[in-house]
Amino acid sequence: MNIEKLQLFYSKNKIPILYGILLLISAVLIFLNNNYSYIWYDEGYTIALIRYSYIDIWQLTATDVHPPLYYYLLKAYVSITGFSLENVRFFSAIPILLTIIAGCTIVRKLWGDKTAIFFIIITLLTPATHYMASEIRMYSWCMFFVLMAFLYAYISYMKGTKSSFFLLALFSLMAAYTQYYGLMAAAVIYGIYFFLFLFNKRKEILPFIISALVFGIAYIPWLIHLITQLTEVSSNYWITSDSTAGMIEYFFPVATFKHAGISWLDKRSLEVMIPVVFFIFILISAIKTGKKKIYTEGIIAALAFLFPILFGLTYSYLVSPVFYPRYVCCSIGLYYLAFALFITSVDLSKVYNKTVIIIFFIVFTIMSITALRNKVVFDQGRTKEQNEIISYINEEKSSETAILYQEDISLPFPILFPDYGHITKTDNKSRPVEAAQYIISTSFDHIKIPTYTNIDPQYQYLYAINPSYTKKDSAELFQNFDIISHRNIRAIDIYKMKKKE
Repeated sequence: MNIEKLQLFYSKNKIPILYGILLLISAVLIFLNNNYSYIWYDEGYTIALIRYSYIDIWQLTATDVHPPLYYYLLKAYVSITGFSLENVRFFSAIPILLTIIAGCTIVRKLWGDKTAIFFIIITLLTPATHYMASEIRMYSWCMFFVLMAFLYAYISYMKGTKSSFFLLALFSLMAAYTQYYGLMAAAVIYGIYFFLFLFNKRKEILPFIISALVFGIAYIPWLIHLITQLTEVSSNYWITSDSTAGMIEYFFPVATFKHAGISWLDKRSLEVMIPVVFFIFILISAIKTGKKKIYTEGIIAALAFLFPILFGLTYSYLVSPVFYPRYVCCSIGLYYLAFALFITSVDLSKVYNKTVIIIFFIVFTIMSITALRNKVVFDQGRTKEQNEIISYINEEKSSETAILYQEDISLPFPILFPDYGHITKTDNKSRPVEAAQYIISTSFDHIKIPTYTNIDPQYQYLYAINPSYTKKDSAELFQNFDIISHRNIRAIDIYKMKKKE
């Protein structure tokens, strides 16, 4: 492709078409990502939580590890549009679409078409985006709120309009009330721009300080819960030290995410290093030959992205584990923006720079398509397994059927079978009840029993989930019920049991 054709491609009459194509691609990717019904534990937790009232959600999330805004938004969305797994899953895709639209509008207005197009392409190619767009969790929304907070911080610094200071506080608050790494990202954004105002625009700093105060004051209602949760983290937290092993491999979740890596690279470290090496190359090239203003703004975005992650990793290694790979997603929109700004500031008239960029995007596209394919295959496989479980348990679907668990109710069974009775056998030992277990168990028809002789006589059929020690330690269950069939699906043992005559 020669220079004349490139200029024609980027001419004004072609650019709107290109944005339309990118929006269409994003819609196709979202459809491919959301075309499955399998749900896992955290998604089941989300669905269970939005069954509560808004007041209860505030109180229950205060005992858990995330703020309540995402659950409020999802509950409101479901109350308007109706509940279905596909619809709830699509809710996580909305902020991805909004991010693409922000690229077409705000990013384009601030830095031009080239930066906007690179920003959108990087966002669409990154497997972490595919992951966020389909998970029934808060990460895509947090990413969008953090990105918008940064954009309006930049607009506030450059233009100082009242609306920009207001929107900076608003989006910062929304990020902070969505996820704690969103809170850290918002605090870092305020901190960075405070020093920029202080050293470069001291006379214009007052509206920025007011915006920061509004942000701080509006977060006070949740601050007491944050302090309580921080105390809990220091003594007992669900993330273990084992979870932080090899965490550096997740530092840049550009080439991989969770279960969907690329099949043609066996070593995850190599898979991750491809975008990392390219990112460093682009940064160095931008500093050497690029536009100083643009790459400086890219460095600011990169710092706002990196600091919460570095803090989480450092605290996890030195004090107590508080970081998990998917938390990177909370501020990853700033990584996309920094990447785009660095590429834009590189001197593309140099053949070497242009060649390296073209090669990277070819490799990046292959990696992205392969990761998406792996994700689709994974999700379809899990959906098939889940459907097998549903079909098996629904063989005796009636008011006389219950599902039996050992000690803790297991997700996603209550979500998949909300009309069934759910029974757990608990011993007499007192142990702390996790917030997730409390939320799940109280959302559904759930009964705790001390012995199997206490099973309600109405239940003629039981589906016992992983009853490994039931057969060994609870003879009374088998005195009253017979095992009539058994299925093992994805390492889950399910025994169908019928009450003895």
